[in-house]
Amino acid sequence: TYNFYAAAPYNSNITFNKTSGMFTFSNVAWGTSTGIENDYLVDRDGATVNAATADLSKAVGFDFHHVMAKVDFMVATTIEGVTIDKLVMKGWNDDNGTFVQNATSTPGTLEHSEWSFNTSDAVGNVTVSATPIEIVKGAAAIAYGETYIMVPQTLEALQFVVDYKIGSEPFVNQPVTLESVWGTDSHVTYTLNIGGGANPISFTVSSVCGFDVKAPDNNVEVVEP
Repeated sequence: TYNFYAAAPYNSNITFNKTSGMFTFSNVAWGTSTGIENDYLVDRDGATVNAATADLSKAVGFDFHHVMAKVDFMVATTIEGVTIDKLVMKGWNDDNGTFVQNATSTPGTLEHSEWSFNTSDAVGNVTVSATPIEIVKGAAAIAYGETYIMVPQTLEALQFVVDYKIGSEPFVNQPVTLESVWGTDSHVTYTLNIGGGANPISFTVSSVCGFDVKAPDNNVEVVEP
């Protein structure tokens, strides 16, 4: 009987404990989805093949999970004449992190508590987008800025600072603060909604468990055991 374990992408910051069958990812940095090398995958439970009974002509199948979190942004409005000029996200930990796979997690899942940071200061600051975009009253929310691959963490005071215009009237450095969680293997979408009245800005958070992993990613051929 052979036990197979897999992680990707292959990198010197990935180590494996043969006794526990667990991986450690060290010095992991956040990045954009265009810098997808910042995304990491691990097979949560490994694969077991019995050489006496298995069809050895078939590939060894792995069930990969993302150890990072995917974060992106949408914008919408309930009033006429709105232009979003800039969106900045603040108050998250932008230090490199370490993921230590934990055998006590439930099978098939990963926990963001398995992450730790080089430091614990939530000082992250990134301009999601500084490209003006007009949004249509009542239309479905549209994507704004880049998608980010982030180190999972609990956020007690995540802040968004928005510049926008209603007609020609500017609203600059408008802050919104909320609690949030970037869970391991989760996809979190923040939707900024510009409305009327005394409180023109609101955020909603939609968290969808699991990235969109295509089938070929789950079928990795091992040529020789």
